[in-house]
Amino acid sequence: MTRTERIGMVLLAVFSVALIGMFALWPSPTPHDTGAACDEEMQQLIERLRYASRPDIRIGGEALLLEGHYDPTAANAIIAKGRSAVPCLIQNLDHPNEDVRRHCLALLGSLPSRGSMNALITTLRNPEASEAEADMANASLIELVGDHPPLPGERGPEETWREYLSRMWAPWWQENKDRIVNTETGIGLKNADGTVTPLPVDNWDELTRPEDGRHASED
Repeated sequence: MTRTERIGMVLLAVFSVALIGMFALWPSPTPHDTGAACDEEMQQLIERLRYASRPDIRIGGEALLLEGHYDPTAANAIIAKGRSAVPCLIQNLDHPNEDVRRHCLALLGSLPSRGSMNALITTLRNPEASEAEADMANASLIELVGDHPPLPGERGPEETWREYLSRMWAPWWQENKDRIVNTETGIGLKNADGTVTPLPVDNWDELTRPEDGRHASED
């Protein structure tokens, strides 16, 4: 064995030990007490969300060691449960891991319900919500409604991004929160004549025209 080969084997061994140590220190899923809304199977899926997205791992900020990826397996399994998954997702918005909270906010946008919308608005009003959580809550609201409300002017000099997004949604929510109903296929806005305008709409203007003739049956 040449000197070069011996050095290569030593470097490979060092790298292997370092890699094993890194994954050994990676936190393993632990049950999170969320109350009656989450059965064991559902909570295990929720815990797996923290590993769904992994960024690139680089050496010295440049050399790529491991390429990041997104694994949708857990998210798809949760979505397949339909609206029955919503209460557990909402309870896990208090999860200690921010990645889990952000994934839960994203999934609420894929599971239309009154509860989903209320939880997303509540996140925007929560002063402890991070900017990333506010961004995800806003994105999910847009997915559910079909568009975002008109921008509320300039952002104040001391106004956080979360506060700005909350201010953007506040007038629409105040006007329509009691109109939101669950339908057979999702959610909609109940009109004075008893019909329901289904959400999402194609653009914001449609929300001001409940007489547009697009109706859905209410559950």
